Amino acid sequence: LPRFAQIAPINAILARDFDGDGSLDLYCAGNNFGPEANTGRFDGGLSVLLRGDGHGGFTPLSPAQSGLSVMGDARSAVALNLPGHKRPVIAVSRCDGPVLLFTPSKP
Repeated sequence: LPRFAQIAPINAILARDFDGDGSLDLYCAGNNFGPEANTGRFDGGLSVLLRGDGHGGFTPLSPAQSGLSVMGDARSAVALNLPGHKRPVIAVSRCDGPVLLFTPSKP
């Protein structure tokens, strides 16, 4: 994975065509607030959408480009096909926080 996707632990990864270009993209969410106090939290990530090129390569998009930004301890994510949406909607659950719902921006 690109370096940008390795800033924090990944707890959820989705493989779908999020931008509608016909190539699989990867959405990664994570962080980990559970380590022992003397170790500290792993909380440098905001989640990342990796745009696939159709040949096995992935380019990370910034949260401003993708419309996806998850702060906190994200534990799981699902892609949903909802009526009225042409592209998948992403639901992300976090520890001690509300479930977040996103429709990725088209880069």
